[in-house]
Amino acid sequence: MIWNGGRNKHWGKVMPAGNRGLDLSAGEVALMSQRGIAEARIREILAAEASSPHPSGLSATERDILRSAGARGLDDPPVAHRRRQRANLEALIQACRELLQNAQDTATVASRLHLSEEVVVNQAHHVPPQLSAIELPAIGLTFPAWQFTETGTIPHLRDLLAVVRTEMPTLVLTWTMIIPHVDLDAGNGRLSPRDWLISGFNPEPVLEAVRAIIGE
Repeated sequence: MIWNGGRNKHWGKVMPAGNRGLDLSAGEVALMSQRGIAEARIREILAAEASSPHPSGLSATERDILRSAGARGLDDPPVAHRRRQRANLEALIQACRELLQNAQDTATVASRLHLSEEVVVNQAHHVPPQLSAIELPAIGLTFPAWQFTETGTIPHLRDLLAVVRTEMPTLVLTWTMIIPHVDLDAGNGRLSPRDWLISGFNPEPVLEAVRAIIGE
């Protein structure tokens, strides 16, 4: 599964984002744009003063995005609303940052999987995909780390990606795979879908959780 992060001639440069020292790279902006938040809107939210007497006027899509990142209180009074809005956008930015920091390039994946780089690229472009990847300007393909183990890929990765197809942005899939899930309790607490699969459990609950997210 490949997502194209869009073109930006300033790729790799730090782009000031607001009045609290928070910086965004073009890659982070590209990832958030996959979730439906335009760069101008990101900067508007980050620059907004918490004391503004007027609500921000979030669109329905933006509200859904922030809720998916754990946002609460989106219908609170303006001051609380803006504070929560900024905090949750910052959490989204941090998630983008962590995805990019932990992702691996084609050469690293090829070495890890004992494959040629050509085969790795083909697996990313395969339909359905065999590896999850995001394609960003000046970097090319980069592969989220959650899908790999020390010895290869997580069990049932291809089954998972066959369900996901192109229905989930890379960032959403990454969140889904690394956050403990309410339906994945192995007796000692909830597991993330990634840990569930690595532990050798039946993959069907993970596949069902993904189907529920994409609305199948």
